[in-house]
Amino acid sequence: MKYPVYPEMKNSGIEWLGEIPEHWEVSKFKWLFTLIYRYPTYYGIKYEDTGVIEVRGEMLKKGYIDLSKEPRYISKKTSSRFPKTILSKGDIVMSVRGTMGKIGLVKEELEGANITANLLKLSPKRQLINSKWLSIILNSNLFEGILNNVSTQTTIKTITVPELGSIQMPVPPIKEQKAIAIFFDKETGRIDQLIDKKEQLIELLQEKRQALISQAVTKGLNSDVPMKDSGIEFLGEIPEQWEITQLKRIQAKEEYSFVDGPFGSDLKNEEYTDDGIPLIQLNNIKIGEHVIQNTNYISEEKARELYKHNIFPGDIVIAKMADPVARAAIVKSVYGKYVIVADCVKLSPNIKKINRDFLVYSINSKFIRQEAEKVSSGTTRLRISLGELKNLKILLPPIEEQQQIADYLDKETSKIDTLVEKVTQQISNLKEYRQALISNAVTGKIDVREVYQDE
Repeated sequence: MKYPVYPEMKNSGIEWLGEIPEHWEVSKFKWLFTLIYRYPTYYGIKYEDTGVIEVRGEMLKKGYIDLSKEPRYISKKTSSRFPKTILSKGDIVMSVRGTMGKIGLVKEELEGANITANLLKLSPKRQLINSKWLSIILNSNLFEGILNNVSTQTTIKTITVPELGSIQMPVPPIKEQKAIAIFFDKETGRIDQLIDKKEQLIELLQEKRQALISQAVTKGLNSDVPMKDSGIEFLGEIPEQWEITQLKRIQAKEEYSFVDGPFGSDLKNEEYTDDGIPLIQLNNIKIGEHVIQNTNYISEEKARELYKHNIFPGDIVIAKMADPVARAAIVKSVYGKYVIVADCVKLSPNIKKINRDFLVYSINSKFIRQEAEKVSSGTTRLRISLGELKNLKILLPPIEEQQQIADYLDKETSKIDTLVEKVTQQISNLKEYRQALISNAVTGKIDVREVYQDE
């Protein structure tokens, strides 16, 4: 939809803002509020089973406060010690340290709640400022960029109240603020629905991909072959010619063909270098893909010292930690040699017994993932030991059939991956369009008064 523009514009005097509508004002951030108050640092707060909800930074989500997070309560007595941070409907909560600039608009259900440390309570001047409009501009990429420019640059990003208060803001009349708020709800609501549908489509495509792989590596491609009982309850029957073995049975005969990374004391962060032999870490292992990004290096001398943990193109690298646990990929030939770190595993397969591509599809299948999760430990993040990993069962068709299955899966998953990539790009375009609409509306580059003002 093409929106009209304001007939008369003026120079705002602010470099990042440029021109604004003639009748808009420019105001310092601090002048928009009756109160900007930071929760004082505190220690020893006792939490209760019920009482006053404490709003935390992780509850701030895209302009709203997410109450689905498990609530944490403080007593009314404790809350009353900090009366200036007790929340009212229409207030805005902002994070000012760490993940800086996240905001949430306070709705009726959070009336009387309080905030935790590193958050600000912002109470807008109600006669001049529409809280919803303000939350929209504060949650925009535009404002995020401004915060980054004026904030204190340390290891943990922080913005002080004086720095925040000095920011110059475009301020339309309150009637137009309300129009922009209605515009936001309607237009971004439509866009968000489209994004949700496309994200659901990606989930369905990924489920289809996983089902395709699981079917092929546990049942084969020919439904007419004789079958036999696998002896594994949830797996059922498998092709009669297939074997059931363990991962350790398909490793190469060479020494150190199935090992995990060195203990932390054997490889320290201070031994990392700017170049040399690349490391493979957990973040480099995706499902079926060895990702060359955010790569750390060690010296050739250190790599020789860690020779047991050297891994080469064509080897299989497996993650001992979620998410998901035991995901695997073939090591790429970008470099001639790598070194794995702790919580990564090297598996050099016996290629006379197993096809590398078939092996990776199998390890990443639902069948082996379920087996890995059963024997893993941990609550927030699962971890599988090298011993448990070696004992995981794998189905082994004849080597020629493995190749056929791998070729089939390469072809079919590639089609799905192309669709996922296309839909992902569409989502990215929609999000960019959404942000552009918001920026254009809150900076006066489009005029939404006639369309939305009187609704």
